[in-house]
Amino acid sequence: MAHYLEAGYWRTLAANKDEKGSLAPLWFRDSCKQLSIRHKDEDLHTKDLLLEGRKSNSGPTAKFVLRVQVVTWKRRLAPMMDGSIGLVPKGTRMEDRVCVVFGC
Repeated sequence: MAHYLEAGYWRTLAANKDEKGSLAPLWFRDSCKQLSIRHKDEDLHTKDLLLEGRKSNSGPTAKFVLRVQVVTWKRRLAPMMDGSIGLVPKGTRMEDRVCVVFGC
């Protein structure tokens, strides 16, 4: 299965929430898939995607991109030792410890 379909991937990008703080809707997965196909082998720059969206706006995808922009600001995806992925500050190094604080 492609990485963009794995729940951990697209849910992490959106912090598993929508813009109102409710659980991420399943159509976020479809938006993530669309972006992954359209921008294959490219870095995704949310600012550029939002500007592009104004020209050919697909509402749900624009909402997903905006949510990803808010969640990932000054962060990057990083692989964890257990095989999952997480968002970490830009300056995080390979030997740094990452703690998950539940309930935040």
